[in-house]
Amino acid sequence: MLNKILKIIALLVLSVYALVAAKNVLIPLFIAILIWFIIYEITTNIQSIKIGKYRFPRWLAYLFSTIIIATAGYFILNAMIHNLREINELAPKYQQNLRNFETWAKNTYDLDLEMISAGWLKEMDIQALVGSLLNQLSGLISNSFMIVLYILFIIIESEYFTPKLKQSIPKKSALLNTVEVLNNIKKSMGNYIILKTGVSLITGVCSYIILLIIGVDLAFFWALLIFLLNYIPSVGSLIATVFPSLVALFQFGSLQPFLIVLFAIGTLQVVVGNFIEPKVFGDKLNINGFVVILALSVWGAIWGIAGMVLSVPIVLVTIAIFDQFPQTKGISVFLKS
Repeated sequence: MLNKILKIIALLVLSVYALVAAKNVLIPLFIAILIWFIIYEITTNIQSIKIGKYRFPRWLAYLFSTIIIATAGYFILNAMIHNLREINELAPKYQQNLRNFETWAKNTYDLDLEMISAGWLKEMDIQALVGSLLNQLSGLISNSFMIVLYILFIIIESEYFTPKLKQSIPKKSALLNTVEVLNNIKKSMGNYIILKTGVSLITGVCSYIILLIIGVDLAFFWALLIFLLNYIPSVGSLIATVFPSLVALFQFGSLQPFLIVLFAIGTLQVVVGNFIEPKVFGDKLNINGFVVILALSVWGAIWGIAGMVLSVPIVLVTIAIFDQFPQTKGISVFLKS
């Protein structure tokens, strides 16, 4: 029994080591697979459109889907880089407003914000922070070529996958089980992508309206960031609330706009996270909340932000696979809500 436990621990350690060591290869691959699922869903919806007796051929639907995703990806990256550069230009003004706010808090309420923040505010360099984010985006762009290459190969191979699967699994029962697993993965991923994108879009649009009314700089950029951050379970909504609130503090150098943005965006996130998302998702995803947090922590520790974004899709795939085999079905029961 002890030997078995030690073997399992050794296997887990080796697996984590392999995932960390190969992250430069695996992260672009996993992102490419996730994007392919999005392309696949769009392709399926395009093919369902019927104009008279005419339906779009699969290759044309794939082409349209790929163009849509490529355009959206280019637009998002371009908007983020452009707006981060604008923030970099506004950084000196924000830095000065922050210092003015610290002085006001000290004179008015005798609050030493530097002491309260354990020196965090004093050491904060907005330009350095923005520069770091720009460098990370540059790294993402450098990986984009590999992601695009993976996507192209996946699209090409997906057309020949079924015949190859039939050849590689001659036993009919095993083939049917494999096909069922793959169909369950497609269904789970499709539901997740469509529903999560829809909910995130609603959150982003509402956030944009709120930030525009308050007069926060670069409202569209922060709304776009909120839309993207909502793909990260739990933590994403928290970060999406704090970021624009801090920007309101830096921009106005006053507590009131900070509290208004914090309350408005925070309330929106609570409503979406606790009422709209559960209502929209219903039983379609069927993941245990604790498992989501655990997966978020584990994959975040292994692969950083990319791991956080991919954590729920990885759990969905795991459940679909474990559900199909008697030996692992018990584990899938615990993974579900």
